[in-house]
Amino acid sequence: MIHANRYGIAARDARILHAREIRRLTSERRQATLVAFVIERQAAVTDLTINVFCKLIGSNRRKAELSRTERRLKEAEVLDRVALDHLKLGEALLAARESNTDLASAIAASLGWDGLIASMAAAKSVDITRLPGSTSPEA
Repeated sequence: MIHANRYGIAARDARILHAREIRRLTSERRQATLVAFVIERQAAVTDLTINVFCKLIGSNRRKAELSRTERRLKEAEVLDRVALDHLKLGEALLAARESNTDLASAIAASLGWDGLIASMAAAKSVDITRLPGSTSPEA
């Protein structure tokens, strides 16, 4: 067991002394100095490793957040187009109902059947379970 002050002196000596000067020390003091040096380097390497690990975690978190934001923006664009299609279709259906005309012809005249199918496919492509306030379809 070595006193903390002695350890500090040995660690400081290891940092500032040249190898030739350490070789001139007595065997016990040389070993104590080198052990203190190794312990200090081990602590420094451990601290550096922890810092690098934290930076990697932070970097991966930022990348994931950017990816999530980009994905949500794309989904918002899709949902915006679907909402506009829905509005256009709803207006056509209400106008057809008021004028007592065929609803199928209103669909064909507004979006068209292919447009309606494409709009539905676009809406299905968005994972609604990730949207705020949504529940899973199984519930």
